[in-house]
Amino acid sequence: MSEMGEEAPAGGSQPAPERARSRRGLIIGLLVGALVVLIVIAGLLFWRPWILTQAPTAAPSTSISPSASSTPTPAPVAASLEVSVTNLVLKNSAGEVMWAHLLTDDPALVVADLETAFGSAPVVTDQSSREQSTYLAEYRWENFVLISERPGWDAPDSLLRAFNVWARGPAQGPIALLTPEGIAVGQPASVLVDYADDSSIITDTSSCYVIERDASSGFDDPDQGGLFTGRVLQACSDSATGLVSVFHSPGFLLFDL
Repeated sequence: MSEMGEEAPAGGSQPAPERARSRRGLIIGLLVGALVVLIVIAGLLFWRPWILTQAPTAAPSTSISPSASSTPTPAPVAASLEVSVTNLVLKNSAGEVMWAHLLTDDPALVVADLETAFGSAPVVTDQSSREQSTYLAEYRWENFVLISERPGWDAPDSLLRAFNVWARGPAQGPIALLTPEGIAVGQPASVLVDYADDSSIITDTSSCYVIERDASSGFDDPDQGGLFTGRVLQACSDSATGLVSVFHSPGFLLFDL
């Protein structure tokens, strides 16, 4: 057979128009892909400076800030014992009354309260065997003395006292000892001058003055040889030191008729 009559081999090349269309599709696909890549790169270049300048959003703190705890106010403590012509008054550091006892109250109750306030027990001495004495017992701390009594004569109730007290120092333990007027042992004797009157007792060694009077307790008693002016609060100074040395309540004054 001649060459013109030979058959084309199976799977031979595509016709020219078909190959041209395939080539154009490939080129278009490549161009679209390249365009997409350029767009992505341009976007990254444009947005990157803005992203870097943005501060990261702080995550909400999970830590629990401590709540302001209220510090409890300390309770006022016993601070002073005021001795007047009629009673004993214990006050706290805020000036509030914690307890008060009349000088006619049961001495046992008063001693118990004093022991708690002073923080120590007294030395107790029996005085009941002393002749011609109204004293029953003495309760002595270092700077404070309480003496329980029984009536020693036929006197009106207004003169009766269940006990009397003596302050011999500025404080007993943590408790300041003073009169309602603010007089305390250890102060200059000049604080007593304003109380000088006919009842003052001045000697070479001491000077004693009436600070308070319980006017309701006075009475005339000729059989006793004088006029009882009633219960009084007295304070004395020491001539050698020039300082207040003691105060006492209740005492009694007796003037000759």
